[in-house]
Amino acid sequence: MPPEKDRDSAFVPLHPDEPDCLMGVRKNATASDFHDAAMMRQEAALGVLEAVSGAPVHEMAGKSLQCFIGALWILTTDSLALHKRAYELMSKSGKL
Repeated sequence: MPPEKDRDSAFVPLHPDEPDCLMGVRKNATASDFHDAAMMRQEAALGVLEAVSGAPVHEMAGKSLQCFIGALWILTTDSLALHKRAYELMSKSGKL
């Protein structure tokens, strides 16, 4: 594979402000790619909320509640980072 192609398909951290970030995104991803990925995470977060919406919070076990909050945290922070990347790319391209 030519070096230029290698560089274009490289991954960069999803959360660049986190030095230990393990999640990466393609360096050549488009604003639309980022938007689509963000929307999938938002829909998943809504699915988590819908799944537990009928359960009384006071009856949820502590571990279950921790997992529920952790899942929402991961999904929403990833979604926010993806939306930011989409916005940055659209700003750079003059599409905003």
